[in-house]
Amino acid sequence: MTKHCSECGRRVRSDCQTGMCKKCFVKSPAWIAKAAAWKRANPEAVAKSAAKYWSRPDVKERVLNQRRERYKTDSEYREKRREITRSRRNKQTPEQQKDERLRHVYGIGLAEVLAMEVQQNHCCALCGDRFEGSISELRPKKGYSALSPVLDHQHNPFRVRAVLHSKCNASLGHYESLRELAEAYLKKF
Repeated sequence: MTKHCSECGRRVRSDCQTGMCKKCFVKSPAWIAKAAAWKRANPEAVAKSAAKYWSRPDVKERVLNQRRERYKTDSEYREKRREITRSRRNKQTPEQQKDERLRHVYGIGLAEVLAMEVQQNHCCALCGDRFEGSISELRPKKGYSALSPVLDHQHNPFRVRAVLHSKCNASLGHYESLRELAEAYLKKF
């Protein structure tokens, strides 16, 4: 005798105890309660499984793309995400905010940036002159100057190179964008 799912009508195995197909059963209140109880009893296994799932690049990219699309199109979702970000930032110290910003933009934290600055003996990697202030200063007392330290990074492929003066970093950026033209011009003379 053939059995059918009581919810959707699909054929199910003849030895089926629940009277539902697997797709309908996992949505049922009985299954949801059973799964919730298991999750409460096994938090380490849940965390390990979640970490393994989220470490997959295809999953991260798919979910991030879905979130980006929803952020663009859904104004309620966008406002909710902004409020969550604001509340989280309000709980952070200025150092934590700077660390988070560095990690978001450059992929390295404040500790790694400070280590780079110390390794360079608080001097610009391009010209060798000392910095005015430190990259760890949240808002420099005198404002940013030409000798303030900034992170230099390569765009394609993205990687952080060194800590430079802001003027040296700007000059290097201009040189990189005009390198071929400048070299061709200098070869003429």
